[in-house]
Amino acid sequence: MTTTMKNSTEVAELLQRATSGDESALSTLVDAVRHDIYGLAMRMLGHPADAEDATQEILVLIITHLSGFEGRSSFRTWTWKIASNHLLRVKKGRREAISFEDLDQVLDEGQREGANVALTPATAEDALHAREAKFGCTQAMLLALDREHRVAFVLVKILDLSGDEAE
Repeated sequence: MTTTMKNSTEVAELLQRATSGDESALSTLVDAVRHDIYGLAMRMLGHPADAEDATQEILVLIITHLSGFEGRSSFRTWTWKIASNHLLRVKKGRREAISFEDLDQVLDEGQREGANVALTPATAEDALHAREAKFGCTQAMLLALDREHRVAFVLVKILDLSGDEAE
């Protein structure tokens, strides 16, 4: 997160100021959740431009519904709920068309070609390529899940939210 809010008192004060028209408080609240929302959108949609668009749409929803925040959950949980609901409804992203069957076929083809993969990267460049490959594989597997299972997995396993926060 770009900006961290330390406690519920600080959040409550920022919310009160933001709903009263304080642009600085609103900016602090938005900055505190922007990065996490983009991360969720990226994992859900699989393409940076789609994730950026969805993040902007979600932030607009958060801003326009801020006065409706009742405090029955944490602000962070409330924003996750808005983001999750939006991402379940948004138009499919460019890379969401993959299935587990497609992924299995790609992996089988790679094995047949005799790809020789070293277990330990030899150089920093190799380590970077390995990290990019891991991200790509994880992204492909996530995109093969239906949206409801994908958002649940991302919120709990990747973003490390508790079940109550993710609900």
